Amino acid sequence: FPHNEKKLACAWCRRKGKVASLIRGLERLLVTAGGRIAAGRISASGLLTFYSLFKVTGFTTGVLMTTLPKIYSGNEQLPAGKNLIGTHSGTFHCDEVLACALLRYLPEFSECSIVRTRDPEILNECRIVVDVGGVYEASTTRFDHHQRDFDETINRNKRTKLSSAGLIYKHFGKKIIPILIADSTTISEQEALYDRIYDSFIEHIDGIDNGIEAFDGTKNYDVTTTLSSRVARLNPQWNERDIDSNERFLSALKLCESEFTAAVHHAASSWLPARTIVLSALQAGDNGSNLDQRILLLPTYAPWQSHIFPLEKICNRHIIFVIYEDSSDGSWRVQAVPVAEGSFTSRLPLPETWRGLRDQQLAHVAQVPSAIFVHASGFIGGAKSKLDAIKLATTALAMRDNKYKGKSTREV
Repeated sequence: FPHNEKKLACAWCRRKGKVASLIRGLERLLVTAGGRIAAGRISASGLLTFYSLFKVTGFTTGVLMTTLPKIYSGNEQLPAGKNLIGTHSGTFHCDEVLACALLRYLPEFSECSIVRTRDPEILNECRIVVDVGGVYEASTTRFDHHQRDFDETINRNKRTKLSSAGLIYKHFGKKIIPILIADSTTISEQEALYDRIYDSFIEHIDGIDNGIEAFDGTKNYDVTTTLSSRVARLNPQWNERDIDSNERFLSALKLCESEFTAAVHHAASSWLPARTIVLSALQAGDNGSNLDQRILLLPTYAPWQSHIFPLEKICNRHIIFVIYEDSSDGSWRVQAVPVAEGSFTSRLPLPETWRGLRDQQLAHVAQVPSAIFVHASGFIGGAKSKLDAIKLATTALAMRDNKYKGKSTREV
């Protein structure tokens, strides 16, 4: 097997807790040619079957089932040796729970128990400490963020101060990502996944833990179903009695591990292939078709909204409309690019005179024979043919350009 698959197999077995003879036997089998028996009575063909099974069950489901760690409170007999992850006692939060979950993906921490304490003597005996202790020092594996002068961010382009989850992700995330994806990816793709997972999964946990608002101005409604909220609700309630908080911590750990694994799996299996399609289309330009460079024509549909903004900067493009085929019926869509990912405001909606019209009425007003519809907000429209979808987009751009003739259209 290729070396990267050997690494994945070994990492998976460590996470399963089969650490001793299985790992040694597996490693010997992986480097033995010709199907010779290298350990026990497992043949190379048997190992191939085993490997195929764990690729399907262990990775493609998006959830890795692992042996659960022992959780200590510090007032009982602790295991010998520094085989402990230390974090604080009392009310637990999403950041330190996720930090512990992230560490358990790594072979060097996968067998560690977790101790929840504020006793410095116990914390000094831990292999790694997160969210407690008042020290951030990666060289000694101490990762607290509560210091008065702490201002670490994931990179120089981000302003969100890190929590313990962000700190662990910053220092170990690039090792964790390859462990969780079964297929081979390039270094640049792994970098893209690392950035994506921070933006879409880790950053809001950092922000919530540090009391950083997600937006400026008045909020219109509460969001109470974030991972941070759901972890918080696993804490014993104020009026509950005789509750084992370590059992609740373990439930929170399983929740964070499951959701992080699923997020990485989705990013690798869906988000990353879509990124490749969008990047290729941006780099292709008009392919000699004289298509307006503000229009992006996708060769096949892919979720493009999360990719368009960073990739258009790389390709020196400014996209107003994206055109793609609707695979359900073979018609074509022209969709306006929003001003930002997740925004309901478009850079340029389709013309107001078209909005809410359908079929023959729209075809007559827009002078596009196979036009099907334009949404009432103007963010999307459709036509039966690709050429007519392009015509909807180019006509909308021409109308806008004529309206602002002589002025800059960069902000259109």
